[in-house]
Amino acid sequence: MTRERKRLLSMCAVITLIAVMIGMYMWQQRAESLQVIEEDEINMPTLGTTLISRPQSDVVSVTFHSGGEPYTMVPRVLEDIVLSWRWGPATDFLLNSARAQDKVRLAWQLTASGIAHECTADLDLAEFGLYPPLFKMEVEYRDRTMGTIRIGLPTPDRRHHFMMVDDDPTMYLLVDFMVARVTQTIEQLIDTTLPRMDIEEMQFFKIDQRDRPTIVLEVAYGEGLINEEQALLSALAMPQYEFLRMFEPIPGRGINTERLEMFVVQPLNALRLLEVVSLAPTDLAPYGLTNPSLEFVYRGQTAASAMHLLFGDVFVHDGALYIYVKFADRPHVFKALQAPASVLFDLGIFTFAERFLALVGIVDVERIEITSPNPVRNFDMVVNHFIEGDRNEIAPVINGAAVPAAPFRTMYGMLIGLAADGAVEPFAPQGTPEFTIVYSRIENPDIELRFFAYDSNFYVVSINGADVWGLTSRLNVQTFFNQINIVIGG
Repeated sequence: MTRERKRLLSMCAVITLIAVMIGMYMWQQRAESLQVIEEDEINMPTLGTTLISRPQSDVVSVTFHSGGEPYTMVPRVLEDIVLSWRWGPATDFLLNSARAQDKVRLAWQLTASGIAHECTADLDLAEFGLYPPLFKMEVEYRDRTMGTIRIGLPTPDRRHHFMMVDDDPTMYLLVDFMVARVTQTIEQLIDTTLPRMDIEEMQFFKIDQRDRPTIVLEVAYGEGLINEEQALLSALAMPQYEFLRMFEPIPGRGINTERLEMFVVQPLNALRLLEVVSLAPTDLAPYGLTNPSLEFVYRGQTAASAMHLLFGDVFVHDGALYIYVKFADRPHVFKALQAPASVLFDLGIFTFAERFLALVGIVDVERIEITSPNPVRNFDMVVNHFIEGDRNEIAPVINGAAVPAAPFRTMYGMLIGLAADGAVEPFAPQGTPEFTIVYSRIENPDIELRFFAYDSNFYVVSINGADVWGLTSRLNVQTFFNQINIVIGG
Protein backbone atom coordinates (compact mmCIF):
# COMPACT_ATOMS: atom_id res chain seq x y z
CA MET A 1 0.00 0.00 0.00
CA THR A 2 1.45 3.31 -1.02
CA ARG A 3 2.05 6.13 1.45
CA GLU A 4 -0.50 8.30 -0.33
CA ARG A 5 -3.20 5.58 0.03
CA LYS A 6 -2.46 5.13 3.74
CA ARG A 7 -2.72 8.90 4.23
CA LEU A 8 -6.08 8.95 2.42
CA LEU A 9 -7.48 6.09 4.57
CA SER A 10 -6.33 7.86 7.74
CA MET A 11 -8.07 11.07 6.74
CA CYS A 12 -11.30 9.20 5.99
CA ALA A 13 -11.20 7.54 9.41
CA VAL A 14 -10.69 10.89 11.15
CA ILE A 15 -13.58 12.48 9.25
CA THR A 16 -15.85 9.53 10.08
CA LEU A 17 -14.96 9.77 13.79
CA ILE A 18 -15.68 13.52 13.84
CA ALA A 19 -19.07 12.99 12.17
CA VAL A 20 -20.02 10.33 14.74
CA MET A 21 -19.01 12.61 17.61
CA ILE A 22 -21.07 15.50 16.19
CA GLY A 23 -24.08 13.24 15.74
CA MET A 24 -23.85 11.97 19.32
CA TYR A 25 -23.57 15.55 20.62
CA MET A 26 -26.66 16.69 18.68
CA TRP A 27 -28.64 13.65 19.90
CA GLN A 28 -27.67 14.42 23.47
CA GLN A 29 -28.73 18.09 23.09
CA ARG A 30 -32.10 17.08 21.62
CA ALA A 31 -32.69 14.61 24.46
CA GLU A 32 -31.92 17.30 27.05
CA SER A 33 -34.15 19.75 25.25
CA LEU A 34 -37.07 17.30 25.25
CA GLN A 35 -36.49 16.66 28.94
CA VAL A 36 -36.67 20.42 29.63
CA ILE A 37 -39.89 20.73 27.65
CA GLU A 38 -41.42 17.82 29.57
CA GLU A 39 -40.38 19.37 32.87
CA ASP A 40 -41.79 22.75 31.78
CA GLU A 41 -45.06 21.11 30.84
CA ILE A 42 -45.22 19.47 34.23
CA ASN A 43 -44.42 22.73 36.03
CA MET A 44 -46.54 25.06 33.85
CA PRO A 45 -48.80 27.35 35.92
CA THR A 46 -52.42 26.34 35.91
CA LEU A 47 -54.83 28.36 33.79
CA GLY A 48 -56.34 31.50 35.35
CA THR A 49 -59.15 31.28 37.87
CA THR A 50 -62.42 32.81 36.69
CA LEU A 51 -63.87 34.89 39.51
CA ILE A 52 -66.62 36.82 37.72
CA SER A 53 -68.39 35.87 34.49
CA ARG A 54 -71.66 37.66 33.75
CA PRO A 55 -73.32 39.50 30.86
CA GLN A 56 -72.11 43.08 30.60
CA SER A 57 -75.70 44.30 30.72
CA ASP A 58 -76.00 42.93 34.28
CA VAL A 59 -73.85 45.80 35.54
CA VAL A 60 -75.77 48.84 36.81
CA SER A 61 -72.80 50.92 38.01
CA VAL A 62 -69.13 50.70 38.93
CA THR A 63 -67.76 53.05 41.60
CA PHE A 64 -64.01 53.59 41.80
CA HIS A 65 -62.05 54.51 44.94
CA SER A 66 -58.39 55.46 44.65
CA GLY A 67 -57.70 57.72 47.59
CA GLY A 68 -59.42 60.80 46.19
CA GLU A 69 -63.05 61.59 45.57
CA PRO A 70 -64.84 58.41 44.38
CA TYR A 71 -66.50 58.47 40.97
CA THR A 72 -68.93 56.19 39.16
CA MET A 73 -69.18 54.75 35.65
CA VAL A 74 -72.65 53.88 34.33
CA PRO A 75 -73.73 52.06 31.15
CA ARG A 76 -75.99 53.40 28.47
CA VAL A 77 -78.22 50.40 27.77
CA LEU A 78 -80.74 49.87 24.97
CA GLU A 79 -82.74 46.63 24.90
CA ASP A 80 -80.19 44.81 27.09
CA ILE A 81 -77.32 45.93 24.88
CA VAL A 82 -74.68 48.19 26.39
CA LEU A 83 -74.02 50.95 23.86
CA SER A 84 -71.36 52.83 25.80
CA TRP A 85 -70.02 53.66 29.24
CA ARG A 86 -70.35 57.13 30.70
CA TRP A 87 -68.88 59.04 33.61
CA GLY A 88 -71.56 59.23 36.28
CA PRO A 89 -70.86 62.78 37.55
CA ALA A 90 -71.17 64.14 33.99
CA THR A 91 -72.83 61.70 31.62
CA ASP A 92 -72.59 64.20 28.75
CA PHE A 93 -68.79 63.80 28.63
CA LEU A 94 -67.81 61.89 25.50
CA LEU A 95 -65.51 59.01 26.43
CA ASN A 96 -63.39 56.80 24.22
CA SER A 97 -65.66 53.77 24.02
CA ALA A 98 -62.91 51.12 23.94
CA ARG A 99 -60.91 52.57 26.84
CA ALA A 100 -64.04 53.17 28.94
CA GLN A 101 -65.17 49.58 28.43
CA ASP A 102 -61.72 48.24 29.36
CA LYS A 103 -61.77 50.26 32.56
CA VAL A 104 -64.98 48.63 33.83
CA ARG A 105 -64.55 45.20 32.20
CA LEU A 106 -63.53 43.45 35.47
CA ALA A 107 -67.02 44.12 36.79
CA TRP A 108 -68.44 41.36 34.57
CA GLN A 109 -65.37 39.49 33.33
CA LEU A 110 -62.61 38.85 35.86
CA THR A 111 -60.01 36.09 35.65
CA ALA A 112 -57.09 35.92 38.08
CA SER A 113 -53.68 34.98 36.68
CA GLY A 114 -52.82 32.90 39.73
CA ILE A 115 -53.05 32.59 43.49
CA ALA A 116 -50.67 34.42 45.80
CA HIS A 117 -52.03 33.00 49.08
CA GLU A 118 -54.80 30.46 49.60
CA CYS A 119 -55.78 31.99 52.93
CA THR A 120 -55.05 35.49 54.17
CA ALA A 121 -56.37 35.07 57.70
CA ASP A 122 -52.89 35.37 59.29
CA LEU A 123 -51.48 37.94 56.82
CA ASP A 124 -51.07 41.67 57.24
CA LEU A 125 -52.99 42.86 54.18
CA ALA A 126 -51.47 46.35 54.48
CA GLU A 127 -48.14 44.87 53.34
CA PHE A 128 -49.81 43.90 50.05
CA GLY A 129 -51.58 47.25 49.60
CA LEU A 130 -54.96 45.62 50.24
CA TYR A 131 -55.96 47.12 53.59
CA PRO A 132 -56.81 49.75 52.75
CA PRO A 133 -56.64 48.89 49.04
CA LEU A 134 -54.74 51.12 46.66
CA PHE A 135 -57.65 50.79 44.24
CA LYS A 136 -61.18 49.52 44.82
CA MET A 137 -64.11 48.83 42.49
CA GLU A 138 -67.61 48.58 43.93
CA VAL A 139 -70.03 46.99 41.48
CA GLU A 140 -73.81 47.08 41.58
CA TYR A 141 -75.65 44.47 39.51
CA ARG A 142 -79.14 44.42 38.11
CA ASP A 143 -80.25 41.74 40.61
CA ARG A 144 -79.38 44.23 43.41
CA THR A 145 -76.32 42.25 44.50
CA MET A 146 -73.01 44.01 45.11
CA GLY A 147 -69.43 43.08 44.38
CA THR A 148 -66.09 44.46 45.52
CA ILE A 149 -62.73 44.13 43.79
CA ARG A 150 -59.66 45.31 45.73
CA ILE A 151 -56.35 45.83 43.92
CA GLY A 152 -53.10 46.25 45.82
CA LEU A 153 -49.36 46.59 45.26
CA PRO A 154 -47.46 45.07 42.35
CA THR A 155 -45.54 41.83 42.81
CA PRO A 156 -41.73 42.09 43.07
CA ASP A 157 -41.37 41.29 39.35
CA ARG A 158 -44.04 43.96 38.62
CA ARG A 159 -45.87 41.62 36.24
CA HIS A 160 -48.90 41.27 38.50
CA HIS A 161 -50.78 43.01 41.29
CA PHE A 162 -52.23 41.45 44.43
CA MET A 163 -56.03 41.30 44.36
CA MET A 164 -58.95 40.17 46.49
CA VAL A 165 -62.63 39.82 45.58
CA ASP A 166 -65.67 40.20 47.86
CA ASP A 167 -65.27 38.19 51.10
CA ASP A 168 -63.06 35.53 49.52
CA PRO A 169 -60.06 34.99 51.86
CA THR A 170 -57.84 34.02 48.92
CA MET A 171 -55.32 36.55 47.58
CA TYR A 172 -55.09 36.40 43.79
CA LEU A 173 -52.76 37.80 41.15
CA LEU A 174 -54.05 40.16 38.46
CA VAL A 175 -51.92 40.73 35.38
CA ASP A 176 -50.38 44.20 35.17
CA PHE A 177 -51.94 45.36 31.87
CA MET A 178 -55.44 44.84 33.29
CA VAL A 179 -54.56 47.00 36.27
CA ALA A 180 -53.28 49.70 33.90
CA ARG A 181 -56.69 49.72 32.21
CA VAL A 182 -58.62 49.90 35.47
CA THR A 183 -56.52 52.74 36.88
CA GLN A 184 -56.94 55.07 33.91
CA THR A 185 -58.09 58.51 35.03
CA ILE A 186 -61.20 60.19 33.66
CA GLU A 187 -58.91 62.60 31.77
CA GLN A 188 -57.39 59.60 29.98
CA LEU A 189 -60.84 58.32 29.03
CA ILE A 190 -62.04 61.52 27.34
CA ASP A 191 -62.52 61.03 23.62
CA THR A 192 -59.86 62.99 21.72
CA THR A 193 -60.95 61.80 18.27
CA LEU A 194 -61.25 64.42 15.55
CA PRO A 195 -63.38 63.65 12.48
CA ARG A 196 -61.37 63.25 9.30
CA MET A 197 -62.10 65.95 6.75
CA ASP A 198 -62.85 64.86 3.19
CA ILE A 199 -62.73 67.41 0.38
CA GLU A 200 -65.26 65.36 -1.60
CA GLU A 201 -67.74 65.47 1.29
CA MET A 202 -67.21 69.06 2.43
CA GLN A 203 -70.42 71.06 2.83
CA PHE A 204 -69.32 73.93 5.07
CA PHE A 205 -65.95 75.33 6.14
CA LYS A 206 -65.32 78.36 8.35
CA ILE A 207 -62.18 80.04 9.65
CA ASP A 208 -62.81 82.99 11.94
CA GLN A 209 -59.47 84.37 13.10
CA ARG A 210 -59.46 87.16 15.64
CA ASP A 211 -59.10 90.62 14.02
CA ARG A 212 -59.06 89.20 10.47
CA PRO A 213 -61.79 88.74 7.82
CA THR A 214 -63.82 85.58 8.27
CA ILE A 215 -63.44 82.91 5.58
CA VAL A 216 -66.57 80.88 4.82
CA LEU A 217 -66.85 78.21 2.13
CA GLU A 218 -70.13 76.46 1.43
CA VAL A 219 -71.60 74.19 -1.20
CA ALA A 220 -73.75 76.14 -3.64
CA TYR A 221 -76.63 74.46 -5.45
CA GLY A 222 -78.44 75.38 -8.64
CA GLU A 223 -77.78 76.11 -12.29
CA GLY A 224 -76.15 79.04 -14.01
CA LEU A 225 -72.65 80.36 -13.54
CA ILE A 226 -71.43 77.31 -11.66
CA ASN A 227 -72.24 74.87 -14.46
CA GLU A 228 -70.87 77.29 -17.02
CA GLU A 229 -67.59 77.53 -15.16
CA GLN A 230 -67.42 73.77 -14.86
CA ALA A 231 -67.83 73.32 -18.61
CA LEU A 232 -65.33 76.03 -19.51
CA LEU A 233 -62.66 74.83 -17.09
CA SER A 234 -63.08 71.31 -18.40
CA ALA A 235 -62.63 72.54 -21.96
CA LEU A 236 -59.49 74.42 -20.94
CA ALA A 237 -58.12 71.29 -19.17
CA MET A 238 -57.80 73.28 -15.94
CA PRO A 239 -58.05 71.84 -12.40
CA GLN A 240 -61.54 70.63 -11.63
CA TYR A 241 -63.66 73.06 -9.64
CA GLU A 242 -66.33 71.69 -7.37
CA PHE A 243 -69.56 73.40 -6.44
CA LEU A 244 -67.87 74.66 -3.29
CA ARG A 245 -68.07 78.45 -3.23
CA MET A 246 -66.66 81.22 -1.08
CA PHE A 247 -69.36 83.11 0.80
CA GLU A 248 -66.94 85.32 2.77
CA PRO A 249 -64.95 87.49 2.31
CA ILE A 250 -65.51 87.45 -1.48
CA PRO A 251 -69.01 86.09 -2.18
CA GLY A 252 -69.32 83.76 -5.14
CA ARG A 253 -65.64 82.99 -5.66
CA GLY A 254 -65.00 79.48 -6.93
CA ILE A 255 -62.62 77.17 -5.10
CA ASN A 256 -59.72 75.15 -6.46
CA THR A 257 -60.40 72.06 -4.37
CA GLU A 258 -57.06 70.43 -5.23
CA ARG A 259 -55.18 73.33 -3.68
CA LEU A 260 -57.61 73.55 -0.76
CA GLU A 261 -56.99 69.89 0.01
CA MET A 262 -53.21 70.14 -0.40
CA PHE A 263 -52.58 73.32 1.58
CA VAL A 264 -55.37 73.24 4.17
CA VAL A 265 -57.26 69.96 4.54
CA GLN A 266 -54.32 67.54 4.48
CA PRO A 267 -52.29 69.45 7.12
CA LEU A 268 -55.39 69.76 9.32
CA ASN A 269 -56.04 66.02 9.10
CA ALA A 270 -52.69 65.63 10.87
CA LEU A 271 -54.00 67.58 13.89
CA ARG A 272 -54.22 65.44 17.03
CA LEU A 273 -55.59 66.31 20.45
CA LEU A 274 -52.86 64.95 22.70
CA GLU A 275 -54.28 65.10 26.20
CA VAL A 276 -56.76 66.84 28.47
CA VAL A 277 -55.18 69.88 30.12
CA SER A 278 -58.27 70.71 32.17
CA LEU A 279 -61.39 68.57 32.47
CA ALA A 280 -63.97 71.32 33.01
CA PRO A 281 -62.36 74.67 33.85
CA THR A 282 -64.58 77.42 35.21
CA ASP A 283 -62.27 80.08 33.73
CA LEU A 284 -61.05 79.77 30.14
CA ALA A 285 -58.92 82.94 30.27
CA PRO A 286 -55.67 81.15 31.29
CA TYR A 287 -55.86 79.22 28.00
CA GLY A 288 -56.69 82.19 25.77
CA LEU A 289 -60.13 80.73 25.11
CA THR A 290 -62.35 83.46 26.57
CA ASN A 291 -61.80 85.29 23.28
CA PRO A 292 -60.39 82.49 21.09
CA SER A 293 -57.60 83.33 18.70
CA LEU A 294 -59.43 81.32 16.02
CA GLU A 295 -62.69 79.45 15.51
CA PHE A 296 -62.81 76.59 13.04
CA VAL A 297 -65.96 74.85 11.77
CA TYR A 298 -66.19 71.94 9.34
CA ARG A 299 -69.25 69.98 8.22
CA GLY A 300 -69.38 67.06 5.84
CA GLN A 301 -72.36 65.15 4.52
CA THR A 302 -73.04 63.34 7.80
CA ALA A 303 -73.57 64.59 11.34
CA ALA A 304 -70.64 62.46 12.56
CA SER A 305 -68.24 64.49 10.43
CA ALA A 306 -69.09 67.81 12.09
CA MET A 307 -66.25 69.59 13.89
CA HIS A 308 -66.33 72.91 15.75
CA LEU A 309 -63.04 73.85 17.42
CA LEU A 310 -61.81 76.87 19.35
CA PHE A 311 -58.08 77.64 19.45
CA GLY A 312 -56.45 79.52 22.29
CA ASP A 313 -52.91 80.54 23.17
CA VAL A 314 -49.68 79.02 21.88
CA PHE A 315 -47.24 77.81 24.54
CA VAL A 316 -43.87 76.06 24.74
CA HIS A 317 -43.30 72.75 26.50
CA ASP A 318 -40.05 70.77 26.35
CA GLY A 319 -38.90 72.90 23.44
CA ALA A 320 -42.01 72.20 21.29
CA LEU A 321 -44.81 74.59 20.35
CA TYR A 322 -48.30 73.62 21.48
CA ILE A 323 -51.70 75.28 21.30
CA TYR A 324 -54.77 75.01 23.54
CA VAL A 325 -57.82 73.56 21.77
CA LYS A 326 -61.44 73.16 22.87
CA PHE A 327 -64.55 71.72 21.27
CA ALA A 328 -67.16 74.49 21.20
CA ASP A 329 -69.78 72.20 22.79
CA ARG A 330 -67.58 70.39 25.34
CA PRO A 331 -66.00 71.75 28.53
CA HIS A 332 -62.55 70.13 28.22
CA VAL A 333 -59.38 71.97 27.23
CA PHE A 334 -56.84 69.95 25.25
CA LYS A 335 -53.33 70.58 24.07
CA ALA A 336 -52.16 69.88 20.53
CA LEU A 337 -49.02 70.45 18.52
CA GLN A 338 -49.26 73.90 16.99
CA ALA A 339 -47.77 72.99 13.60
CA PRO A 340 -50.83 71.34 11.93
CA ALA A 341 -53.13 74.12 13.18
CA SER A 342 -50.80 76.86 11.90
CA VAL A 343 -52.28 76.56 8.37
CA LEU A 344 -55.48 78.16 9.69
CA PHE A 345 -53.78 81.33 10.86
CA ASP A 346 -53.25 84.19 8.38
CA LEU A 347 -54.50 81.95 5.59
CA GLY A 348 -54.34 83.64 2.20
CA ILE A 349 -57.59 83.05 0.38
CA PHE A 350 -55.84 83.05 -2.98
CA THR A 351 -54.06 79.90 -1.88
CA PHE A 352 -57.20 78.06 -2.95
CA ALA A 353 -59.73 80.62 -4.28
CA GLU A 354 -60.51 80.98 -7.95
CA ARG A 355 -58.64 84.05 -9.16
CA PHE A 356 -60.40 84.82 -12.42
CA LEU A 357 -62.21 88.15 -12.57
CA ALA A 358 -64.89 86.86 -14.93
CA LEU A 359 -64.58 83.40 -16.35
CA VAL A 360 -67.17 83.55 -19.13
CA GLY A 361 -67.41 81.03 -21.95
CA ILE A 362 -67.35 82.59 -25.41
CA VAL A 363 -70.34 80.48 -26.46
CA ASP A 364 -72.54 82.64 -24.22
CA VAL A 365 -71.10 86.03 -25.29
CA GLU A 366 -72.50 88.07 -28.19
CA ARG A 367 -70.67 91.34 -27.54
CA ILE A 368 -67.75 92.79 -25.56
CA GLU A 369 -67.69 96.56 -25.15
CA ILE A 370 -64.66 98.40 -23.82
CA THR A 371 -65.11 102.07 -23.00
CA SER A 372 -62.53 104.51 -21.70
CA PRO A 373 -61.83 108.27 -21.45
CA ASN A 374 -58.85 107.38 -23.63
CA PRO A 375 -60.34 106.86 -27.13
CA VAL A 376 -57.61 104.39 -28.17
CA ARG A 377 -59.08 101.96 -25.64
CA ASN A 378 -62.64 102.09 -26.98
CA PHE A 379 -63.59 98.83 -28.67
CA ASP A 380 -66.90 97.33 -29.75
CA MET A 381 -66.40 93.61 -30.40
CA VAL A 382 -69.25 91.49 -31.80
CA VAL A 383 -68.76 87.73 -31.78
CA ASN A 384 -71.39 86.64 -34.40
CA HIS A 385 -72.03 82.96 -33.68
CA PHE A 386 -72.90 80.48 -36.42
CA ILE A 387 -73.97 77.15 -34.97
CA GLU A 388 -73.86 74.10 -37.23
CA GLY A 389 -74.68 70.90 -35.36
CA ASP A 390 -72.19 70.62 -32.51
CA ARG A 391 -69.88 73.23 -34.02
CA ASN A 392 -69.93 76.85 -32.94
CA GLU A 393 -68.20 79.00 -35.55
CA ILE A 394 -67.67 82.72 -35.05
CA ALA A 395 -67.26 85.65 -37.45
CA PRO A 396 -65.97 88.37 -35.10
CA VAL A 397 -66.13 92.09 -35.85
CA ILE A 398 -64.16 94.80 -34.01
CA ASN A 399 -65.25 98.42 -34.43
CA GLY A 400 -67.23 97.43 -37.52
CA ALA A 401 -64.39 95.57 -39.26
CA ALA A 402 -64.30 91.78 -39.66
CA VAL A 403 -61.29 90.09 -38.08
CA PRO A 404 -59.91 86.51 -38.22
CA ALA A 405 -61.47 84.07 -35.76
CA ALA A 406 -58.25 82.41 -34.51
CA PRO A 407 -56.43 85.53 -33.17
CA PHE A 408 -59.76 86.80 -31.81
CA ARG A 409 -60.11 83.62 -29.75
CA THR A 410 -56.55 84.11 -28.48
CA MET A 411 -57.41 87.66 -27.47
CA TYR A 412 -60.59 86.47 -25.76
CA GLY A 413 -58.60 83.87 -23.80
CA MET A 414 -56.35 86.66 -22.51
CA LEU A 415 -59.42 88.64 -21.47
CA ILE A 416 -61.07 85.89 -19.43
CA GLY A 417 -57.64 84.94 -18.11
CA LEU A 418 -57.28 88.29 -16.33
CA ALA A 419 -56.95 87.23 -12.72
CA ALA A 420 -56.84 88.69 -9.25
CA ASP A 421 -53.13 88.76 -8.51
CA GLY A 422 -53.80 89.86 -4.96
CA ALA A 423 -56.46 91.27 -2.68
CA VAL A 424 -57.16 94.42 -0.74
CA GLU A 425 -59.63 95.16 2.03
CA PRO A 426 -62.88 95.68 0.06
CA PHE A 427 -63.83 99.32 -0.48
CA ALA A 428 -66.18 101.34 -2.67
CA PRO A 429 -64.19 102.92 -5.54
CA GLN A 430 -64.39 106.67 -6.15
CA GLY A 431 -64.01 108.63 -9.37
CA THR A 432 -64.03 107.52 -12.98
CA PRO A 433 -62.66 104.11 -13.97
CA GLU A 434 -59.76 104.05 -16.41
CA PHE A 435 -61.82 101.70 -18.56
CA THR A 436 -64.88 99.47 -18.38
CA ILE A 437 -65.47 96.05 -19.97
CA VAL A 438 -69.03 94.75 -20.43
CA TYR A 439 -69.88 91.19 -21.48
CA SER A 440 -73.29 91.10 -23.18
CA ARG A 441 -74.42 87.51 -22.85
CA ILE A 442 -76.94 85.38 -24.68
CA GLU A 443 -78.46 83.29 -21.88
CA ASN A 444 -77.11 84.80 -18.67
CA PRO A 445 -76.97 88.27 -17.10
CA ASP A 446 -74.41 90.74 -18.41
CA ILE A 447 -71.17 91.23 -16.49
CA GLU A 448 -69.50 94.61 -16.04
CA LEU A 449 -65.85 95.02 -14.96
CA ARG A 450 -64.67 98.52 -14.00
CA PHE A 451 -60.89 99.01 -13.67
CA PHE A 452 -59.58 101.72 -11.32
CA ALA A 453 -55.98 102.78 -10.91
CA TYR A 454 -54.45 101.47 -7.67
CA ASP A 455 -50.73 102.13 -8.13
CA SER A 456 -48.18 101.93 -10.93
CA ASN A 457 -48.39 98.10 -11.00
CA PHE A 458 -52.02 97.21 -10.37
CA TYR A 459 -55.65 98.01 -11.04
CA VAL A 460 -58.47 97.29 -8.63
CA VAL A 461 -61.59 95.87 -10.26
CA SER A 462 -65.25 96.33 -9.41
CA ILE A 463 -67.43 93.47 -10.65
CA ASN A 464 -71.03 94.48 -11.38
CA GLY A 465 -70.72 97.57 -9.22
CA ALA A 466 -69.60 95.74 -6.07
CA ASP A 467 -66.82 96.91 -3.80
CA VAL A 468 -63.37 96.34 -5.23
CA TRP A 469 -61.24 93.59 -3.68
CA GLY A 470 -58.96 92.16 -6.35
CA LEU A 471 -55.71 93.56 -7.70
CA THR A 472 -54.93 92.71 -11.29
CA SER A 473 -51.62 93.35 -13.02
CA ARG A 474 -51.32 96.37 -15.33
CA LEU A 475 -48.85 94.38 -17.42
CA ASN A 476 -51.39 91.62 -18.14
CA VAL A 477 -54.05 94.21 -19.01
CA GLN A 478 -51.66 95.94 -21.42
CA THR A 479 -50.82 92.57 -23.01
CA PHE A 480 -54.53 92.04 -23.61
CA PHE A 481 -54.87 95.46 -25.32
CA ASN A 482 -51.78 94.74 -27.41
CA GLN A 483 -53.43 91.56 -28.63
CA ILE A 484 -56.52 93.50 -29.70
CA ASN A 485 -54.30 95.70 -31.86
CA ILE A 486 -52.64 92.60 -33.32
CA VAL A 487 -56.07 91.18 -34.20
CA ILE A 488 -57.13 94.45 -35.87
CA GLY A 489 -53.81 94.74 -37.67
CA GLY A 490 -53.94 91.11 -38.73
